[in-house]
Amino acid sequence: MAREDLVAFMTFTISLFGIIINFLVLFSIGKTESMKNSFGIITKNLAVCNIGMCGLCLFFLFPMQLAPSSFLVDNSHFIGVVGEFIYEISNLSHFLISLNRFCAVYLPYYYAPIFCVSKTKLYLTFVWLVSIIGCTAIYEVANCHLEYDSNLWNFQFIEISKFCEEITWYSDFLINAIITIITLNLDLLAAYKGRKLSRALLCAAGLEVSEAQRKREWNFVKQTCFQGLCNCLAVLSYYIFAPFIHDDWIIFKFFLTSLWIFMHTVDGVIIFASNSELRSVFMKKPTTISAIKVSQASRVL
Repeated sequence: MAREDLVAFMTFTISLFGIIINFLVLFSIGKTESMKNSFGIITKNLAVCNIGMCGLCLFFLFPMQLAPSSFLVDNSHFIGVVGEFIYEISNLSHFLISLNRFCAVYLPYYYAPIFCVSKTKLYLTFVWLVSIIGCTAIYEVANCHLEYDSNLWNFQFIEISKFCEEITWYSDFLINAIITIITLNLDLLAAYKGRKLSRALLCAAGLEVSEAQRKREWNFVKQTCFQGLCNCLAVLSYYIFAPFIHDDWIIFKFFLTSLWIFMHTVDGVIIFASNSELRSVFMKKPTTISAIKVSQASRVL
Protein backbone atom coordinates (compact mmCIF):
# COMPACT_ATOMS: atom_id res chain seq x y z
CA MET A 1 0.00 0.00 0.00
CA ALA A 2 1.38 3.43 -0.99
CA ARG A 3 2.01 5.94 1.76
CA GLU A 4 -0.68 8.25 0.40
CA ASP A 5 -3.23 5.45 0.47
CA LEU A 6 -2.27 4.48 4.02
CA VAL A 7 -2.62 8.06 5.23
CA ALA A 8 -6.00 8.41 3.49
CA PHE A 9 -7.17 5.12 5.01
CA MET A 10 -6.17 6.29 8.50
CA THR A 11 -7.97 9.60 8.05
CA PHE A 12 -11.13 7.97 6.68
CA THR A 13 -11.31 5.29 9.38
CA ILE A 14 -10.59 7.54 12.36
CA SER A 15 -12.88 10.34 11.12
CA LEU A 16 -15.82 8.06 10.33
CA PHE A 17 -15.53 6.31 13.68
CA GLY A 18 -15.31 9.71 15.39
CA ILE A 19 -18.54 10.88 13.77
CA ILE A 20 -20.34 7.69 14.78
CA ILE A 21 -19.15 7.62 18.40
CA ASN A 22 -19.87 11.31 18.98
CA PHE A 23 -23.36 10.98 17.48
CA LEU A 24 -23.90 8.14 19.97
CA VAL A 25 -22.78 10.50 22.74
CA LEU A 26 -25.22 13.20 21.56
CA PHE A 27 -28.11 10.75 21.30
CA SER A 28 -27.48 9.16 24.69
CA ILE A 29 -27.14 12.53 26.44
CA GLY A 30 -30.55 13.50 25.08
CA LYS A 31 -32.01 10.30 26.56
CA THR A 32 -30.33 10.61 29.97
CA GLU A 33 -32.15 12.66 32.61
CA SER A 34 -29.07 13.14 34.79
CA MET A 35 -27.32 14.89 31.87
CA LYS A 36 -29.97 17.59 31.49
CA ASN A 37 -27.82 20.09 33.38
CA SER A 38 -24.85 22.35 32.79
CA PHE A 39 -22.43 19.43 32.59
CA GLY A 40 -24.60 17.74 29.98
CA ILE A 41 -24.94 20.96 27.97
CA ILE A 42 -21.16 21.48 27.85
CA THR A 43 -20.59 17.82 26.98
CA LYS A 44 -23.11 18.08 24.12
CA ASN A 45 -21.30 21.17 22.86
CA LEU A 46 -18.04 19.23 22.99
CA ALA A 47 -19.57 16.34 21.05
CA VAL A 48 -20.82 18.77 18.38
CA CYS A 49 -17.28 20.15 18.02
CA ASN A 50 -15.92 16.61 17.76
CA ILE A 51 -18.41 15.80 14.99
CA GLY A 52 -17.55 19.03 13.18
CA MET A 53 -13.81 18.34 13.21
CA CYS A 54 -14.24 14.71 12.16
CA GLY A 55 -16.58 15.89 9.39
CA LEU A 56 -13.94 18.30 8.06
CA CYS A 57 -11.45 15.43 7.94
CA LEU A 58 -13.86 13.02 6.26
CA PHE A 59 -15.31 15.36 3.63
CA PHE A 60 -12.35 17.65 2.90
CA LEU A 61 -9.02 16.32 4.19
CA PHE A 62 -9.63 12.73 3.06
CA PRO A 63 -10.50 13.68 -0.57
CA MET A 64 -7.40 15.91 -0.79
CA GLN A 65 -5.22 13.05 0.44
CA LEU A 66 -6.82 10.55 -1.94
CA ALA A 67 -6.89 12.68 -5.11
CA PRO A 68 -5.70 16.27 -4.60
CA SER A 69 -8.01 18.79 -6.25
CA SER A 70 -6.48 22.14 -7.19
CA PHE A 71 -9.71 23.89 -6.18
CA LEU A 72 -9.75 22.28 -2.72
CA VAL A 73 -6.02 22.74 -2.15
CA ASP A 74 -6.06 26.40 -3.26
CA ASN A 75 -8.97 27.14 -0.91
CA SER A 76 -7.90 24.84 1.91
CA HIS A 77 -7.11 27.80 4.16
CA PHE A 78 -10.87 28.32 4.58
CA ILE A 79 -11.14 24.74 5.84
CA GLY A 80 -8.11 25.40 8.02
CA VAL A 81 -9.65 28.40 9.76
CA VAL A 82 -12.88 26.47 10.40
CA GLY A 83 -10.80 23.66 11.88
CA GLU A 84 -8.94 26.18 14.04
CA PHE A 85 -12.04 27.72 15.60
CA ILE A 86 -13.61 24.29 16.16
CA TYR A 87 -10.41 23.28 17.94
CA GLU A 88 -10.45 26.46 20.06
CA ILE A 89 -14.11 25.94 21.00
CA SER A 90 -13.34 22.34 21.91
CA ASN A 91 -10.34 23.33 24.01
CA LEU A 92 -12.31 25.97 25.91
CA SER A 93 -15.19 23.51 26.36
CA HIS A 94 -12.75 21.13 28.02
CA PHE A 95 -11.77 23.96 30.34
CA LEU A 96 -15.43 24.66 31.18
CA ILE A 97 -16.05 20.97 31.93
CA SER A 98 -13.02 20.88 34.23
CA LEU A 99 -14.10 24.10 35.94
CA ASN A 100 -17.59 22.62 36.30
CA ARG A 101 -16.21 19.54 38.06
CA PHE A 102 -13.85 21.62 40.18
CA CYS A 103 -16.69 23.85 41.42
CA ALA A 104 -18.89 20.81 42.06
CA VAL A 105 -16.43 19.27 44.52
CA TYR A 106 -14.69 22.33 45.99
CA LEU A 107 -17.49 24.92 45.88
CA PRO A 108 -20.72 22.90 46.11
CA TYR A 109 -22.70 25.80 47.62
CA TYR A 110 -21.72 28.11 44.76
CA TYR A 111 -22.04 25.51 42.03
CA ALA A 112 -25.74 26.12 41.23
CA PRO A 113 -25.50 29.92 40.73
CA ILE A 114 -22.22 29.65 38.78
CA PHE A 115 -23.30 26.81 36.50
CA CYS A 116 -27.04 27.26 36.12
CA VAL A 117 -28.37 26.37 32.67
CA SER A 118 -28.81 29.98 31.51
CA LYS A 119 -25.28 31.01 32.54
CA THR A 120 -23.81 27.87 30.99
CA LYS A 121 -25.40 28.74 27.65
CA LEU A 122 -24.04 32.28 28.03
CA TYR A 123 -20.53 30.92 28.65
CA LEU A 124 -20.74 28.74 25.55
CA THR A 125 -22.05 31.61 23.42
CA PHE A 126 -19.09 33.70 24.54
CA VAL A 127 -16.69 30.83 23.74
CA TRP A 128 -18.11 30.45 20.22
CA LEU A 129 -18.00 34.19 19.48
CA VAL A 130 -14.46 34.69 20.80
CA SER A 131 -13.16 31.62 18.96
CA ILE A 132 -14.75 32.46 15.61
CA ILE A 133 -13.85 36.16 15.68
CA GLY A 134 -10.33 35.55 17.01
CA CYS A 135 -9.47 32.79 14.54
CA THR A 136 -10.90 34.71 11.60
CA ALA A 137 -8.86 37.79 12.53
CA ILE A 138 -5.60 35.87 13.02
CA TYR A 139 -5.74 33.27 10.27
CA GLU A 140 -7.72 35.06 7.55
CA VAL A 141 -7.56 38.83 8.02
CA ALA A 142 -3.85 38.72 8.95
CA ASN A 143 -3.21 36.13 6.18
CA CYS A 144 -1.63 33.61 8.56
CA HIS A 145 -3.13 30.74 6.62
CA LEU A 146 -3.38 27.18 7.88
CA GLU A 147 -3.60 25.26 4.60
CA TYR A 148 -3.16 21.82 3.13
CA ASP A 149 0.42 20.62 2.74
CA SER A 150 0.58 17.93 0.05
CA ASN A 151 4.01 16.81 1.27
CA LEU A 152 2.70 15.96 4.74
CA TRP A 153 -0.95 15.31 3.74
CA ASN A 154 -2.13 17.61 6.49
CA PHE A 155 -2.85 21.21 7.44
CA GLN A 156 0.27 23.29 8.07
CA PHE A 157 1.34 26.93 8.23
CA ILE A 158 3.07 27.19 4.83
CA GLU A 159 5.20 30.14 3.70
CA ILE A 160 3.97 32.53 6.37
CA SER A 161 5.70 35.77 7.34
CA LYS A 162 7.83 36.32 10.42
CA PHE A 163 4.93 38.22 11.95
CA CYS A 164 2.65 35.22 11.40
CA GLU A 165 5.23 32.85 12.87
CA GLU A 166 5.26 34.86 16.07
CA ILE A 167 1.52 35.40 16.30
CA THR A 168 0.69 31.75 15.60
CA TRP A 169 3.26 30.64 18.18
CA TYR A 170 1.47 32.66 20.84
CA SER A 171 -2.12 32.20 19.65
CA ASP A 172 -1.98 28.62 18.43
CA PHE A 173 0.55 27.02 20.77
CA LEU A 174 1.27 29.06 23.89
CA ILE A 175 -2.31 30.06 24.75
CA ASN A 176 -3.66 26.58 24.04
CA ALA A 177 -0.82 24.99 26.01
CA ILE A 178 -1.59 27.19 29.02
CA ILE A 179 -5.32 26.44 28.82
CA THR A 180 -4.62 22.72 28.49
CA ILE A 181 -2.25 22.66 31.47
CA ILE A 182 -4.74 24.58 33.63
CA THR A 183 -7.48 22.17 32.52
CA LEU A 184 -5.38 19.13 33.41
CA ASN A 185 -4.56 20.53 36.85
CA LEU A 186 -8.23 21.27 37.53
CA ASP A 187 -9.03 17.69 36.50
CA LEU A 188 -6.43 16.23 38.85
CA LEU A 189 -7.51 18.42 41.76
CA ALA A 190 -11.17 17.51 41.19
CA ALA A 191 -10.26 13.82 40.97
CA TYR A 192 -8.32 14.01 44.25
CA LYS A 193 -11.19 15.76 46.04
CA GLY A 194 -13.67 13.36 44.45
CA ARG A 195 -11.84 10.39 45.97
CA LYS A 196 -12.02 11.96 49.43
CA LEU A 197 -15.72 12.75 49.05
CA SER A 198 -16.35 9.23 47.81
CA ARG A 199 -14.70 7.67 50.85
CA ALA A 200 -16.74 9.91 53.16
CA LEU A 201 -19.93 8.93 51.33
CA LEU A 202 -19.14 5.23 51.61
CA CYS A 203 -18.48 5.49 55.33
CA ALA A 204 -21.84 7.23 55.80
CA ALA A 205 -23.87 5.03 53.43
CA GLY A 206 -22.35 1.66 54.27
CA LEU A 207 -21.50 -1.17 51.92
CA GLU A 208 -24.78 -1.08 49.99
CA VAL A 209 -23.56 1.49 47.48
CA SER A 210 -19.83 1.01 47.86
CA GLU A 211 -19.25 -1.08 44.74
CA ALA A 212 -21.30 1.16 42.44
CA GLN A 213 -19.86 4.36 43.91
CA ARG A 214 -16.27 3.16 43.68
CA LYS A 215 -16.79 2.17 40.05
CA ARG A 216 -18.33 5.54 39.20
CA GLU A 217 -15.61 7.42 41.05
CA TRP A 218 -12.85 5.47 39.27
CA ASN A 219 -14.51 6.11 35.90
CA PHE A 220 -14.56 9.82 36.76
CA VAL A 221 -10.84 9.74 37.56
CA LYS A 222 -10.07 7.95 34.29
CA GLN A 223 -12.16 10.32 32.17
CA THR A 224 -10.68 13.50 33.63
CA CYS A 225 -7.10 12.30 33.45
CA PHE A 226 -7.38 10.75 29.98
CA GLN A 227 -9.03 13.83 28.48
CA GLY A 228 -6.47 16.15 30.03
CA LEU A 229 -3.52 14.01 28.97
CA CYS A 230 -4.96 13.60 25.48
CA ASN A 231 -5.21 17.37 25.03
CA CYS A 232 -1.69 17.92 26.35
CA LEU A 233 -0.28 15.29 24.02
CA ALA A 234 -2.08 16.77 21.01
CA VAL A 235 -0.73 20.27 21.67
CA LEU A 236 2.82 19.13 22.38
CA SER A 237 3.01 16.69 19.46
CA TYR A 238 2.32 19.36 16.80
CA TYR A 239 4.87 21.94 17.96
CA ILE A 240 7.39 20.02 20.09
CA PHE A 241 7.62 16.39 18.95
CA ALA A 242 6.82 16.46 15.22
CA PRO A 243 9.61 18.89 14.16
CA PHE A 244 12.21 16.40 15.44
CA ILE A 245 10.85 13.48 13.39
CA HIS A 246 12.88 12.79 10.25
CA ASP A 247 11.07 12.58 6.92
CA ASP A 248 12.04 8.91 6.70
CA TRP A 249 9.32 8.42 9.34
CA ILE A 250 6.81 10.49 7.39
CA ILE A 251 3.77 8.38 8.37
CA PHE A 252 4.59 8.76 12.06
CA LYS A 253 5.17 12.48 11.52
CA PHE A 254 1.78 12.75 9.83
CA PHE A 255 0.16 11.00 12.81
CA LEU A 256 1.81 13.34 15.32
CA THR A 257 0.80 16.47 13.41
CA SER A 258 -2.74 15.10 13.13
CA LEU A 259 -3.32 14.36 16.82
CA TRP A 260 -4.95 17.78 17.32
CA ILE A 261 -7.56 16.55 14.81
CA PHE A 262 -7.76 12.85 15.69
CA MET A 263 -8.11 13.59 19.41
CA HIS A 264 -11.73 14.56 18.72
CA THR A 265 -12.43 10.91 17.96
CA VAL A 266 -10.61 9.78 21.09
CA ASP A 267 -12.51 12.38 23.11
CA GLY A 268 -15.84 10.89 22.07
CA VAL A 269 -14.60 7.42 23.02
CA ILE A 270 -13.50 8.65 26.46
CA ILE A 271 -16.85 10.35 27.13
CA PHE A 272 -18.87 7.33 26.06
CA ALA A 273 -16.65 4.77 27.78
CA SER A 274 -16.48 6.67 31.08
CA ASN A 275 -20.22 7.22 31.57
CA SER A 276 -22.19 4.07 32.27
CA GLU A 277 -25.43 6.09 32.20
CA LEU A 278 -24.80 6.99 28.56
CA ARG A 279 -24.03 3.40 27.64
CA SER A 280 -27.11 2.18 29.49
CA VAL A 281 -29.29 4.00 26.93
CA PHE A 282 -28.39 1.26 24.44
CA MET A 283 -28.87 -1.59 26.91
CA LYS A 284 -32.10 -3.44 27.58
CA LYS A 285 -31.64 -3.60 31.33
CA PRO A 286 -32.36 -0.36 33.20
CA THR A 287 -29.76 1.10 35.49
CA THR A 288 -30.10 -0.36 38.99
CA ILE A 289 -31.09 1.82 41.90
CA SER A 290 -27.82 1.25 43.71
CA ALA A 291 -25.90 2.59 40.74
CA ILE A 292 -27.53 6.00 41.03
CA LYS A 293 -27.38 6.38 44.81
CA VAL A 294 -24.69 9.02 44.82
CA SER A 295 -24.24 12.39 46.37
CA GLN A 296 -25.25 15.56 44.57
CA ALA A 297 -21.61 16.51 44.14
CA SER A 298 -20.73 13.25 42.44
CA ARG A 299 -23.91 13.20 40.36
CA VAL A 300 -22.96 16.34 38.47
CA LEU A 301 -19.63 14.82 37.58
